[in-house]
Amino acid sequence: MVVVPFEKMRFLLDTKEKIDLISKRADIINKKLIILLAINGAVWIYGIKSDGWLFNISVLIFCMISFAIITNTFKLGDLDKQLKDMLDDK
Repeated sequence: MVVVPFEKMRFLLDTKEKIDLISKRADIINKKLIILLAINGAVWIYGIKSDGWLFNISVLIFCMISFAIITNTFKLGDLDKQLKDMLDDK
């Protein structure tokens, strides 16, 4: 039987909790990205088929959702970097 010092065991538990938290946050961002991409595609298809003010509104909504997609992609990249840094520290 291997005896692990308490400090090392506590460090490993804290690291596991942090990794679990980061993976949950990444999962949430992935789900948001899927929903935003579906909405963005639908708005774009609907906007192309319409004319006038409805087209302008759909382009505005398309641009706002595209900005949200880009922001969430950067957040996902930051979480990936945090996870890699945490795994490299072990």
